[in-house]
Amino acid sequence: MNAIFIFGLLIITALILGKIVSYIGLPKITGYLFAGILLDPNISGLITPNFPNLTNDISNFCLAFITFEVGSTLYLPKLKAQGKALGLMTILEALLAFAFVFGGIYLASTFLLPANLLAFAFPFSLLIATLASPTDPSATLAIAHQYKAKGPVSSTIMGIAAFDDAVGLLLFSIGLGLAKSSTGADGSVMSGVVDSLLEIGGALLVGIAIGVIFNFVYKFLKSTSKGGVNAILLGLIAFSYGVSSWLKFDSLITTMTLGFMVTNFNLKSNEISETLETYTEEIIFILFFVLSGLHLNLAGFTDAIPFIIVFVIFRSLGKYTGVMTGAMLSNQPSSIKKYVVGGLIPQGGIVVGLALFIQQIEAFNAFGGLMLNIIMGTTILHEIFGPIIAKASLRKAGEIK
Repeated sequence: MNAIFIFGLLIITALILGKIVSYIGLPKITGYLFAGILLDPNISGLITPNFPNLTNDISNFCLAFITFEVGSTLYLPKLKAQGKALGLMTILEALLAFAFVFGGIYLASTFLLPANLLAFAFPFSLLIATLASPTDPSATLAIAHQYKAKGPVSSTIMGIAAFDDAVGLLLFSIGLGLAKSSTGADGSVMSGVVDSLLEIGGALLVGIAIGVIFNFVYKFLKSTSKGGVNAILLGLIAFSYGVSSWLKFDSLITTMTLGFMVTNFNLKSNEISETLETYTEEIIFILFFVLSGLHLNLAGFTDAIPFIIVFVIFRSLGKYTGVMTGAMLSNQPSSIKKYVVGGLIPQGGIVVGLALFIQQIEAFNAFGGLMLNIIMGTTILHEIFGPIIAKASLRKAGEIK
């Protein structure tokens, strides 16, 4: 079937379902996800089986755009007012999500893993736990923009989500080294930490450098139309993502840093933000979430269901405990303690990529497939119900009218 026809079908279906679910009080992105799941080649038969694999670059570009917008929410004057609290809550919620999931999965493994996999209970639990920390900010960002949510809870959620991936990547590197060592494969914890720090540090440098160059050049673009500004920014986001990927740095941290540089050091940052939100944001969200739904293979989850339930429950408990503890230690208002965690439930993107990476490592062949099914299952739950929880949290916090 013609690829252009398929894209048209995906977008139209997503728009229709997004409108339908909005009538019953659900976020539009939930409809976009359902559109992708409904049109799954194994369900609808309308799309060729290999089509989802052809859309990876488009999904990556959408994710790059979204992380740019996440970075643009990190406005320094606001961060200074809550910087210490933000850092404390981020570290605690990431570490406790990791610790809670590791304990829950390891305990469940002793009862649920087949006899031939019991020897791998430790690396299996450890690797799954490293994927508990990251948060998918795109869902909450879409909710905040759809309902024009503004306030301390919204900004705290976006601030924590922006740094979640960096903390999660470091935990992943450490866990990967420990897991390899426990299976008898080669692997050094220290080398994993060093590699992770190099990836993050290099990504920050690339984002800062491109941001400085853009801000300098942009001062001289006096007669550029809004459409032209939009084209320049989209090209810049793609370029920065590609450069970082070519240098083997964390591309999403690069685009997030670029957004931070533009919003804080460009005199026309408000104009740039308004242009992207007006001309580009909606189609990016549609493409990203409908393609995410399209990639979620619903087959083969039977053995993974108990682990999926444990992961979701213990991850939520860990994040809630971390946010609550960090907020209490930094004397945050009750709205931060109660409602921030609701915006940290959505998860996808990077964790799916890391799970696919783990599956390709020979040392983990015995349980790689099961682990991927678990992560894909939790992604379905988090990306469908996460936006609903995020909307409810922002409404209770009084930031959605």
